[in-house]
Amino acid sequence: MKSRLPLALTGLLLGLTALTNLIFKFVNPLAAQGLLFLSLGLWLLLTVYFCLEKEDCQKQLTSLLTASTFPTYFMAMMLSPLVLPLARPYLLSIWAIGLVGHLVFLGMFSIRAKKQATWKQVYPGWFVIYVGPAAASITARVVGQILLGQMIFYLTFLAYLILMVALFYRLSKWPLSEQELPNMAIMAAPSSLLLLAFLQLYPCGHSVFLTLLLLLSQGFYWGTFLYLVCRIKTWFAPSFQPLLSPVSAQQRP
Repeated sequence: MKSRLPLALTGLLLGLTALTNLIFKFVNPLAAQGLLFLSLGLWLLLTVYFCLEKEDCQKQLTSLLTASTFPTYFMAMMLSPLVLPLARPYLLSIWAIGLVGHLVFLGMFSIRAKKQATWKQVYPGWFVIYVGPAAASITARVVGQILLGQMIFYLTFLAYLILMVALFYRLSKWPLSEQELPNMAIMAAPSSLLLLAFLQLYPCGHSVFLTLLLLLSQGFYWGTFLYLVCRIKTWFAPSFQPLLSPVSAQQRP
């Protein structure tokens, strides 16, 4: 029987990419190189699988829950300028492919969700779809696209506010099942992603707005962490990756 590669591994890919940058900056560059090769290997494995097993990928993506977290694949590409300094001539192209891929998937997901989705199918993973492009804002300065990065930041911040209201309504009416609980980890990610994007775009930014993002990111991070500790029974799921978000994408000096 042919083994099946779960598309949730795209979340693990994003986590490894972020962790590579963190280890390089604060721990050991040699260890970071090992993680980098692991990240590249996983990216290559997923890319080959997408090309060779299109039917299975399409089948997995019929689930809105799986589809909502799939763009972490593109987010990893948008963050890659932080961990691929030797590929500098190609960083803008990699960044642009990741951004365009994410936006195309966002459009396709939105059309499908409008036709099929009910309130019970609105998951925290939707933040990946609509706030995920902010990953491009984190590395916009590295690839020389600051203005575009700023535009993306404000659009994703607006999407964050709208989706947060919708998601709180959904969870208050229809709580997640035990099987769906790992998806709650994504609640820790969007405000932290926006905070990192703001810091990279505005190093001397507005203190009030910065404080708001900091409070949101820390509140949702620790709130989500404690909630999962109390509720969840499994030790690991690829969707736990967002718990790395508050520290994952600091720029190298």
